[in-house]
Amino acid sequence: NELALDDLTKAIGYDTKNYKAYYERGMVYYLTDDTSAALSDCQKSVSINSEYALGHLCLGYVYDDTGDFNAAYKEYSESIALDPSQSWAYAKRGRILYYYYDNRFQEAVDDLSQALKLRPNWDYAYYYRGMSFYFMKNYSSTIQDLEQVLSLSTDTYFINWSHAFLGDAYYEEGDFKTAIKHYNLAINNISSADD
Repeated sequence: NELALDDLTKAIGYDTKNYKAYYERGMVYYLTDDTSAALSDCQKSVSINSEYALGHLCLGYVYDDTGDFNAAYKEYSESIALDPSQSWAYAKRGRILYYYYDNRFQEAVDDLSQALKLRPNWDYAYYYRGMSFYFMKNYSSTIQDLEQVLSLSTDTYFINWSHAFLGDAYYEEGDFKTAIKHYNLAINNISSADD
């Protein structure tokens, strides 16, 4: 990371209007949890080129992580408007719609479905779409998506919570035996993680 930062800082020194270098350095800062530096560089990137979709995506990440979800939503939307192939922008905006806005679950499903069109077999998008379906009381779609998560993911958070909510969804569908199986898997996985 230090080498990347050095190289990008040199590139910016050679050309202070290099918006891509600001974006790339901002992403390095973001990935190393230097939020203020990431915010500064990503803001600089879009101030030089307001039509740079990745710069807006980077700003979305930073605002998302700092809890400014309205600003993050705006930046993800801007990124999508400039470049509709941004799978992460759809997925992150869908996650915000699911978590932080009341009763916007269908919009979350729409965004996460678009993310999956752009990037099939993605545990992240399946998980948050499945959770959105759950809160819409569409339990059969919840089951389909969260079973996909279990077939694709190695992320313990997604796996454990998928089992827990699959238990709830199967319970709501009246399949108590399968519900108990998933509840037990969730409990056992969480207990193992605590050991």
